[in-house]
Amino acid sequence: MKLVNITSSALILIASLSAFAVVEATPTPAAVAPQATPAIDKAAKERARIEELFIWKASEELKLSASDETKFTEIIRNFNTRRRAANVKMDEALATLGKVKTKAEAEKALTQHRSALREMQSLQTGEIDQLKPLLGSQKLAQYLVVKNTILEKLKVLLSAPTPTAPQAAATPENSSTK
Repeated sequence: MKLVNITSSALILIASLSAFAVVEATPTPAAVAPQATPAIDKAAKERARIEELFIWKASEELKLSASDETKFTEIIRNFNTRRRAANVKMDEALATLGKVKTKAEAEKALTQHRSALREMQSLQTGEIDQLKPLLGSQKLAQYLVVKNTILEKLKVLLSAPTPTAPQAAATPENSSTK
């Protein structure tokens, strides 16, 4: 199996994905209200753009044919949609856990949380199960490495402190004491 080096195009993808964390944290329109707001529309467009970049980069790394890329795109989009819905359920379960006051409420909230965890795990294994017939074992392994590498680099980018504007040097002209 060939391990993939992350190129400058992957760094562009990673930089774009850094916005993805904020976009993913934005609730989907169905989770918020029946009508869409400009902020939600913008988040959905950004999410779609980032998803396209990810699919493009993964397809490029895997050297997929046009036919396989179409199938791959469909699978990834389907799982991303289902993951967003599962993330909403997970967020709701965690919010419920934070509000429990009785043992009965705690039991109910823990059951809801376990169910959300099972759904997330099912999506992870389901993605692998659906991609394997399309990609085969070697390309699937390569895909998982590429995906993990991008996510790890994204975590590093997101955990790094944000750069600040340089401070003006203290000079007699801009000093308050003259």
